[in-house]
Amino acid sequence: MATKRLTLILYGADRKLWQSGSATLRVTRFDSDEIEALLIRTDEGIPRKKNVPIAGSIIEVSLELQFDAAQVYGLQVKAPWHRPAGQLINRGTFLRQEGSETIEREDAILRLMLIPRKTQSSDLDDGYEKLVNKGSPFVQPDTGIPEDQYRNFASDAEKMAFLNIEAKLRATRVGGAPLLSYVTGIRHTAVDRLFLMMRAESKNLVEISADFASAPGHGKPSEAPELPSHPDSWKHKIFPAGNLQLSFANSAENWPRDSATQSFSVDVDIDLEQGIKHWGEWLDKNVLHHGKKTDQTFVYALLYSENILPVYRLDPINVS
Repeated sequence: MATKRLTLILYGADRKLWQSGSATLRVTRFDSDEIEALLIRTDEGIPRKKNVPIAGSIIEVSLELQFDAAQVYGLQVKAPWHRPAGQLINRGTFLRQEGSETIEREDAILRLMLIPRKTQSSDLDDGYEKLVNKGSPFVQPDTGIPEDQYRNFASDAEKMAFLNIEAKLRATRVGGAPLLSYVTGIRHTAVDRLFLMMRAESKNLVEISADFASAPGHGKPSEAPELPSHPDSWKHKIFPAGNLQLSFANSAENWPRDSATQSFSVDVDIDLEQGIKHWGEWLDKNVLHHGKKTDQTFVYALLYSENILPVYRLDPINVS
């Protein structure tokens, strides 16, 4: 066992430091057989188990953690009238690159966002223009979608997914460049995923990258049956949860169709789980509440904890 110190910085949905009162903290250990709440030692030095009262926006805690068999721990903060904020921690949480060496530190800083149970975004429609200003291929005339298509998406959740995935691709690098730079077109949009075209070399770069691991692929998408199946899949593994998954078609094709440029069809989504036993169950019960589609407000909070900023904000509707 090793003593690890965590500094938790709490934010509200407006990206400002948490100022909405008290909250509680719980840390849970997952292993192959059980889920168990851990003892938490706070500033007062009193070890507490289960739900520990916390106050303020910056919290310091000490934990006795074991990392000899790829152990994973779930951290959860609850506050009245807000959805719980959750994050996984593992040994990688405490690893830092210093020059050519990887150093394991005794401390780490985590950012958690507490989102009201009811939210909306007043600037989702402005997201398109913000992507234009960034030069994103998602909205360029030769690769992206027109503004009226974006504005006519079926729901705000679909707009959020579009902007969340764009931000994640922008922040994730392979072959020395952001994955976003390999995008050559958008084939179809859905409420929690995108079907993109990406330059042919991107597939091999993802396959050989140490930051990606092989994952189960996908068949023909029910949302767009005219598209091919996407059996060749890899998942980013930098974070314990909320990683990008890229599922490629078997064969490349000319894209645009009247050019000689080869691209692969790619099914892209942000996957919340990492194949950890009990994690999906814990996530549904304690953070997400079970649903058929990935909750994009939770994805937004996860991205924020990873220092990734989508080009929109969440606004509270009601916190009572």
